[in-house]
Amino acid sequence: MIQYEGKKEYTPQELLNLIERIKAIVYARVSTGDQVKNYSIESQIKLCVDKAKREMGYQENEILVVIEPGESGDDPNRPALNHVLDMIENGVGRKVFMLHPNRMSRDLYLQTMVSRRVWERGCDLVFVEFDVDPDNPESMLMYNIQGSIAQYNKAKILADTDRGRKTMLNKNKIPGIRRIYGYSFHKELDTLVENPEEKDVYLRMVSWIRFGKEGQEMSCTRVAEELSLLGVPGPDGGIWYQSTVSRILRNPVYLGTYFYGKTKIEKKRGQKRQVAQPKNKWYSISVPRYIDEEAYEDVQRKLNDNVKKGRGAKTDHYLLKGLVRCGRCGAAVGAAPLKRSQSVTYYYYGCTRKTKKGFKVGTGEPNQVCRGRNWRQDVVDEQVWNYLLDRLQDPDRIIAEVVKQQQDVKQIEELHQKQSTHEKRLKENNDERKNFLQLFAKGRIRSEEELDELLASVDQRIDHLEHELTMVKEALRNASMTIDELEIVKQSIEEFRKIIYHNDFNFKAKKMLVERFVSKVILGENTIEIITRWHPISQSIEQRRPSGYG
Repeated sequence: MIQYEGKKEYTPQELLNLIERIKAIVYARVSTGDQVKNYSIESQIKLCVDKAKREMGYQENEILVVIEPGESGDDPNRPALNHVLDMIENGVGRKVFMLHPNRMSRDLYLQTMVSRRVWERGCDLVFVEFDVDPDNPESMLMYNIQGSIAQYNKAKILADTDRGRKTMLNKNKIPGIRRIYGYSFHKELDTLVENPEEKDVYLRMVSWIRFGKEGQEMSCTRVAEELSLLGVPGPDGGIWYQSTVSRILRNPVYLGTYFYGKTKIEKKRGQKRQVAQPKNKWYSISVPRYIDEEAYEDVQRKLNDNVKKGRGAKTDHYLLKGLVRCGRCGAAVGAAPLKRSQSVTYYYYGCTRKTKKGFKVGTGEPNQVCRGRNWRQDVVDEQVWNYLLDRLQDPDRIIAEVVKQQQDVKQIEELHQKQSTHEKRLKENNDERKNFLQLFAKGRIRSEEELDELLASVDQRIDHLEHELTMVKEALRNASMTIDELEIVKQSIEEFRKIIYHNDFNFKAKKMLVERFVSKVILGENTIEIITRWHPISQSIEQRRPSGYG
């Protein structure tokens, strides 16, 4: 018996072997809300396989099992379900086994669409807990009725859940929430109550931002450091982050009102998305009040002033903005704090994971995720620019590299493999994001704040993977260029060469040229790796390290 999750790619020969061997496909699905024992993946597989053996006489090596974990039954784009349909349309299998029609879908339209695709290929649908005969009108009537009932039951559960949630909100109760610093959630009263210890810490934070501490002005970074030195436990463990302090002080809940329903999940064509709601649809719940409006607004002014002071470098100076990654950890690189020396200002590139300011509780020791120096912006920009100018001097050399790349079968195979890997990881992260939204819609994730925090990290991973995937596809496109396309590239380079030496060639034009020909720049401790759009393999050059290098 062959068994796997989601979708699998087969070579033509492997597909032919499956066509000859596989007689039955078992589809098992469990959603994030399926907690009933009979809907466990293991029980579904066992019941379906037993039925295939007992009633059809199939052997285990004639059965293909495809598993769909954590997917909603009303999503038409489920990987495993689509793969089952692809297998059938390619001639693999004669029967499709499922525990019940609701494993296929809880939506009548989707149930009908999937059923037709199976039957149109001359295959049978076999359910362990339901009998259906596509040639029997009465059987089809009952089949469609159960599909309508399943859809109705799901809609009714969601409506009842929503009604119950609204009833609680109208009674000034909160239908579950992730803990907010300074409060505890009282399960019997369904609301936020005062947490005396954390309330005292919050008020100290407010006082430090407004009036300073022992004559010294305090920023969110200094507050985080001070709390860690005092041994005050952080909200999420043993580290106080500058961003945590900022998020707490920006939250208006301490004025005495918690707002519920600032976002909601909407579904369109089976896809769920988080949508911001207008203020007139928010629910306001009274909670213990810690500060007044005057104090809150004063804190917001102080925080805004600190942000303006800390902005430092303007990103106008950065030729490689948006193209740079850290060679130490792979994170994005942006503008780092500038330095001034004898009336000279130095701008720097810095790893974004290095600048995440956190301090370990008890010691105040900085908790840098990525360690290492920053990179002088003028030095890096100049070296990359000079490298690019040197390469563009010889268009024929670039064309020769592209042609060589086209002829390198191993390299192209590696690119295809990289594309497949990135697409798989991107799919996994998008599925993770979708599952968070589903959990929020079902009430498992209780607050918008918790959802936003969960989505932040997965969105960062998705952005990185999409960037990497774009580069791989660009490299593969270059590897499949025709002679005519290569000639266009050559002419394009010739035109840019003319512009480069024009008197009006300014910073904006330089940046446009860099973005046109450079895919990514990776900054290491002592090297700069440059990946051009015509060559997917990085070209490494040694960094110059002038005085004042940070």
